Amino acid sequence: MEHMPIKIMIADDNELLSSALYQFLKAKCYDVCVVSSGHDALERFACCDISIVIVDINLGDMSGLDVMSEIKRMYPPCQIIVITGCGDESKAVQALRSGACDYIAKPFNMEILAHSVKQCIEKFELMRENSVYQKQLEELVKQRTSELEEMNVNLKQILVKTVESLSRTVEIRDPYTYGHMTRVAELACKISDDIGMDSKFRTCVKMAGSLHDIGKLYVPHEILSKPTKLLPEEFMLVKCHCLFGYNILKEIPFKCEIARAVKQHHEKLDGSGYPDGLKGDEISLEAQLLAVCDVVEAIASHRPYRPALGLTEAVDEITRHKGTKFNVDFVNSCINVITQCDYDLEEIFRIRDETVEV
Repeated sequence: MEHMPIKIMIADDNELLSSALYQFLKAKCYDVCVVSSGHDALERFACCDISIVIVDINLGDMSGLDVMSEIKRMYPPCQIIVITGCGDESKAVQALRSGACDYIAKPFNMEILAHSVKQCIEKFELMRENSVYQKQLEELVKQRTSELEEMNVNLKQILVKTVESLSRTVEIRDPYTYGHMTRVAELACKISDDIGMDSKFRTCVKMAGSLHDIGKLYVPHEILSKPTKLLPEEFMLVKCHCLFGYNILKEIPFKCEIARAVKQHHEKLDGSGYPDGLKGDEISLEAQLLAVCDVVEAIASHRPYRPALGLTEAVDEITRHKGTKFNVDFVNSCINVITQCDYDLEEIFRIRDETVEV
């Protein structure tokens, strides 16, 4: 590391001593300046790159200890040697506790001062090098943090795109319900906004809604697209899609319990749902919301075994089972969203461009 010149300031109102110190230090090739008052010392220090200050404890206009404290405040690495002729040990203790590098009583041998200056230079250089290393480290940490944040953003985008791809994969296999998961996710987001849920909850229902039927990848295509009522054994296989979806997603490190919401989105408050027949608070709030959205979208949209029944029928269904099968607050909010959109299917399920935190 390149070493910058060491500049020493002498602050003493004794002209003879100041002159002697100046000549001695100049002879040792130091860059030296002299002031005779505390205010001059602070003014000179503020505009010059001074590394070491030799200050008398009793200057004419102010205490040398006060000068030292102010200099330390302005530039902590600066090293200070306090000199005095009063012989007061308490002043020496105070000076050293306040950050002085050394305390020398008058009269003193110049070689003692030279040794003290040498120690101060070594300490100053060490502190300056540490400061440079600290700044370099801070810059490196800042750079690495920026790189990690960029990587994190990229990974989040990859994860979001993966979720979207998985969703499309499911819907390609089941063209009669194409867009169902996306619409459920969008309605869940609108309800979350309407009811004032926090961003973490909103993110979870958006992601879980986009994936809630991913388990249908394991359900035979001929069953998914069957245009007539399913046989009991066929319906049992379809019902397993909740567990299939959970098993697909449970190892993915989402910030929230998306796999759990996917598993529970067909559970009902009264225990009549599946796959586990959970009741009430045993069902996550995210799953309770998805259950409402899933039913509304399914009733309002076309299915291979029946035409679309419309939003009025969907509202009647969730209202009929409000508080028994479906969460009261989510039902009320869902109806509010539908009403605000004037029962317009396209507006209710309109997808908005937005950033998703996963």
